[in-house]
Amino acid sequence: MFRSIYAYTAIILSIILGGTILIPLSYIDPSGRSAYRLAAAWARFCVRVCGITLETDLKELDPDKRYIFVANHQSQVDIPILMALFARFNISFLAKHSLFSIPVLGRAMRNLGCVPIDRTNPRKALRALSQAISQTGESHSFLVFPEGTRNQQLGQFKPGAIIMALKSKRPIVPVVIDGSGRILPKGSWRITPGTVRVFGMEPIEFQGNSALKQREALTRDVWNLMNNKLLESSNE
Repeated sequence: MFRSIYAYTAIILSIILGGTILIPLSYIDPSGRSAYRLAAAWARFCVRVCGITLETDLKELDPDKRYIFVANHQSQVDIPILMALFARFNISFLAKHSLFSIPVLGRAMRNLGCVPIDRTNPRKALRALSQAISQTGESHSFLVFPEGTRNQQLGQFKPGAIIMALKSKRPIVPVVIDGSGRILPKGSWRITPGTVRVFGMEPIEFQGNSALKQREALTRDVWNLMNNKLLESSNE
């Protein structure tokens, strides 16, 4: 229990401090590089105060490219873990629109290029997806959790992540997280220190358009690749 109280207190204070610094920083350095460095430092801090030990197997990626990172989602700690590991790719992400109404946090997320999404309104969700696609043409990579919710096993993918990748012409990087659900389980506030394994796979390049057949085939291929890796890791 002490670990949880300590971690939440430290993270909340770091959000207030970091977010306050981030807002003027985005005007001082419009390129966003300083903002992303600050966000990466915050992410590493969160990983540390939660007592997370990372074991990684990450394929080499071109630092000059921007990607669509497609990851499974086991826990709320997944975002800081992935931001810490892939910081140099200027990761932004889709997030629940309610988070953007939180003072400091919401403004900081917007300054990092994050896009609010209202899952209860399909029309607004589609607009958010279009906004995210347009931003991938700039300096952002995007992190997407295609399951749409947290699962210990790999759940069914929603089509948004693959549509984004196809329309933006960005390579997909499948990322598998194993163990974060034991650190902070869904429905619990208790943080338990432990080890999280992260596998970053080879980028998937593709040609063509976002036709339904291609979208379904790519979704199936990415799901199978990630599911096999998650099962392999879980059985070790």
